Amino acid sequence: MAYLLDDEDMKKRAKKYIDAIIVGQEEDGWICPCSKEERDRYDMWALFLILKVLVVYYECSKDERVEEVIYNATKNFDRHIDTFTIFNWASTRWYEMLIPIYWLYEKRKEDWLVNLSIKVRAQGFDYKYLYENWPYENPSSFGQWSQMSHVVNQAMAVKSLTLFSRISKNDEDKKFSEMMIQKLHDFHGTATGIFTGDECLSGDSPIQGTELCSVAEFMYSLEHLIQITGDVKWSDQLEYIAYNALPAAISPDMWSHQYDQLVNQVECSKIEEGKQPFRTNNGEAHLFGLESHFGCCTSNFNHGQSLHYLHL
Repeated sequence: MAYLLDDEDMKKRAKKYIDAIIVGQEEDGWICPCSKEERDRYDMWALFLILKVLVVYYECSKDERVEEVIYNATKNFDRHIDTFTIFNWASTRWYEMLIPIYWLYEKRKEDWLVNLSIKVRAQGFDYKYLYENWPYENPSSFGQWSQMSHVVNQAMAVKSLTLFSRISKNDEDKKFSEMMIQKLHDFHGTATGIFTGDECLSGDSPIQGTELCSVAEFMYSLEHLIQITGDVKWSDQLEYIAYNALPAAISPDMWSHQYDQLVNQVECSKIEEGKQPFRTNNGEAHLFGLESHFGCCTSNFNHGQSLHYLHL
């Protein structure tokens, strides 16, 4: 965002954090903030995130340090998952690691990177099996939280097998997103183009919430579908989300930010615990403010804003 706006102050602030991350990388390539004793139980989702950040930073800044940092971190990860397979968020979001792997492979045509993509796919959660045997036609039960029906995971996973199709060369993988999106819209869709989830898939009622992170991540997934398939229907869908679901959850001055947006919301006030319509979120999740309910959407909304700007 700093580079899109050409804002020198924002660029300096971003570089301060990037510098700290680069300096903090250990000699063996490990870059995540934990001790060596904690590595065996560390969720590698954090690595996927920071490598994607570094890729974007390089594309903006052309900082020559970044390629070597990503190379060493990816090499370390390749060794790490031979012993400690991915789990938790890294398992349900395995496909995100393909993004820095592909970026690196385009710079260094080394076969181990292709093999690493296959290892990550093998260790990651199987969305194809889940959607072919779809158990979520109905909303999640109140209080029931699941990685398998978590709305942000679904929004992110839309691009999963399409990304992997660059390795598999499989048309079924490339088209999997179509079936996935259709099921989400059929059973959990809304008029704004996004599907409900507060936190997990919540049906098609207009009083169920949709997490802002799912909007931003769905837009990001659609961007990758456009890049890989070249199909303009994904551009149309991205535009629809950008002009409907995204502005429903955040305004330019950020003061209409909601963790959960509701298509049919008639009131904006704190709801007594136990009476909120949300499946797992609390009675403040729909309030306007900088950080309502949880901070992930506050950190992630600009992801969608940047995509919208680039798409235009």
